[in-house]
Amino acid sequence: MNNIEILDCTLRDGGFINNWEFGKDCIINIVERLSIANIDIIEIGYLREKAKEDVNSTQFPNTRFVNKLIPKHVYEKTKIVAILDFGACSIDNIYPASECHLHGIRLTFKRSEINSAFSFAEKLQSKGYEVYMQPVNIMDYSSSEILNLTEKSNKINPASLCLVDTYGFMDKRDLVKRFYLLDSNLAPQIKIGYHSHNNFQLAYSNSVELIDQHTKRNIILDTSVFGMGKGAGNANTELIAYYINQRENDKYDIDQLLEIADIYIEKEREKHFWGYTLLYYIAAAVRVHHSYVKFLLDKKTLSVKSIKEILVSLDEDKKTSYNEEHIIKKYNEYQSVKIDDKDAYSRLKNDLTDKKILLVAPGKSLIENKDKINNFIHNNSVAVICINHISDLVKCDYIFVGSSKRYSQIAYQQVDNTMKVIATSNITPASLHIDYTLNYSDLIDTHNALTDSSGMMIIQALIKLEIKEIYLAGFDGFKGYDDYIHHSYELQSDNSSKNSSITNIFENYKKQINIKFVTPSLFGETHEI
Repeated sequence: MNNIEILDCTLRDGGFINNWEFGKDCIINIVERLSIANIDIIEIGYLREKAKEDVNSTQFPNTRFVNKLIPKHVYEKTKIVAILDFGACSIDNIYPASECHLHGIRLTFKRSEINSAFSFAEKLQSKGYEVYMQPVNIMDYSSSEILNLTEKSNKINPASLCLVDTYGFMDKRDLVKRFYLLDSNLAPQIKIGYHSHNNFQLAYSNSVELIDQHTKRNIILDTSVFGMGKGAGNANTELIAYYINQRENDKYDIDQLLEIADIYIEKEREKHFWGYTLLYYIAAAVRVHHSYVKFLLDKKTLSVKSIKEILVSLDEDKKTSYNEEHIIKKYNEYQSVKIDDKDAYSRLKNDLTDKKILLVAPGKSLIENKDKINNFIHNNSVAVICINHISDLVKCDYIFVGSSKRYSQIAYQQVDNTMKVIATSNITPASLHIDYTLNYSDLIDTHNALTDSSGMMIIQALIKLEIKEIYLAGFDGFKGYDDYIHHSYELQSDNSSKNSSITNIFENYKKQINIKFVTPSLFGETHEI
């Protein structure tokens, strides 16, 4: 087996979960237990000159402040490092290593900062620190750029050069290819590091792959207890230590690691989830920044297929660097499929002429008011338009769908042949036939935070049809939980923030069309029918 070292970054990468507010006692206890467990390198946190002097935090304004949290006996037994994002801490805040309980500094840098970062690394070395070079997102580097890193590393002789899988894209082939490129060109004394993320659940298996490589070079594996870390999390310290123990006669004390997980990390996980999710899977699969995926998932209007199509369309130079204006532009472009909808509007106008229009949203008020609504329908000439659902309580004449996700839900239900489907042009037809297709971009309110609510879009369509009056049922408003007649309609856990946006839209619509709420609603008084 190679000479493998574990670098535990729980107190640094785990800080993305709790804003680095572990608490002094927790920090010291974790550091001591990691040291007793014989973990080779402990990463204590971030060097950030804007950080406050706070012993409860693992963000430090300078290197000397670390002394307040690292007991001398731990410093003398175990290698202690901190990480520094290039530009986040000036050299003036890096005191000589002889004055600090810190053996080394890990320096992260972007491709555009390579030359400046290596110059800064030499200054850190002159202060007496071991320097670990951490290029952000090694997957963005071409082979020639990786060779450039090795050449620069050979000149300054850092402790290590790390394969940093920032966005969790790496599979075994990616890792081995880049490892051998470094292994074949780095000076033999420079260690190769690997920092993984668990988007594909490969952090453990990729780490094991490096452990089992045939090389004389020392390898450093980044891990965190229970995988605690940003997003999908990291390789688990306790799992990697266990794997090594099976081959090196109990090098690490696993019980100490499990104590850390039980006493400190489990309670953090109860408050703040990290780990594998659909979001991080998609981000890694399409190889884009996870914030793009979050933006699209939060819309709750798109199928996963549509989300992936939008992500693939992102400009190449923006895929791994989040740009909100760019994703908004791409989202709107994707949704705004322009068609000629004059015929659809003309047919709808003929169908709805001389009828009362009842819009039925899937709010829970439908249950208590079922008889009232059905009596209204029975006693009047009413066109019933159900929004994004097929109602078991009220017979629909039309279904309006403005969301690809809702269309997918409805498409595989038993749809009455007498029902007609109205859909917006952003929806690709599948098994559910669409009778009327309306231009999506003409129905959204780009000046409001809630641009594409299906309920608001159908009202806008009726305004375009010059309908003078509409009746609304099931437009209850959002409490933030248990808002719908059936749990399957819940697409996110907290919708309550939508209320103010919908209220603003209604106030505008009321100037153009007479709106009567026939069931209790946060958006207007109930009208007797």
